[in-house]
Amino acid sequence: MHSFLFKKYVGKLQSTDELLESLQTTGSTLGRLKLSQHRLHQDAANKRAAVKFDSSVMRMRKRQMAN
Repeated sequence: MHSFLFKKYVGKLQSTDELLESLQTTGSTLGRLKLSQHRLHQDAANKRAAVKFDSSVMRMRKRQMAN
């Protein structure tokens, strides 16, 4: 009977360890996803700024050509 209880207890410990490991892996994955999301937002903002800059340069060149 003691052997059965011991095996059941050890099995629960292993399950708990596996759950903790899974949670840590998930947390790490979420952290990388958040970093990727941040970088994507930054890239999009940089591209919007570049488009505005290019448009300004084009308008300036058109004005210079007209004068």
